[in-house]
Amino acid sequence: SNYYYTDPFQKFFISKCFILLTQLSDDNHEMNWLHGVLIVIERWRIELENSKKHRGEPSLLRTIFRTFWWEYTILALIQILNEFVIRLGTPILLGGLLRYFKKNTTETYETALLYAAGICVATAVNVVSMNHALFGAFHVGGRVRVATCSVVYRK
Repeated sequence: SNYYYTDPFQKFFISKCFILLTQLSDDNHEMNWLHGVLIVIERWRIELENSKKHRGEPSLLRTIFRTFWWEYTILALIQILNEFVIRLGTPILLGGLLRYFKKNTTETYETALLYAAGICVATAVNVVSMNHALFGAFHVGGRVRVATCSVVYRK
């Protein structure tokens, strides 16, 4: 814990990061969360009215789906791209790289370097896209949790 106080670079970096993060979490971010809650409350009211008209059961799950379907669709597309394009493309690139090391190969050194660079880029894109998709899923899940609690406690 004393290291923070003795290293001026770390002290400067942490203080600047703290200032930046506090500026980013302004009222706009809070309004975005509140906006999702208000939409769920409004859609839940509509769901209750429709269930009375059609003599059916209101569904909170249907309300949440109608509110957050776009966010979940974007996250699903990122995951599909990550799993079926990037992760399945990496073994193909590895196969091309291994062909360079076979005896009597026609692969050039430059081609092997391109395969190796492709593996590195695919791995980096995999890591970044997986990180963003997981963060996005947790973010949307938190918004769903806040909206659901708001609907349940409002009654």
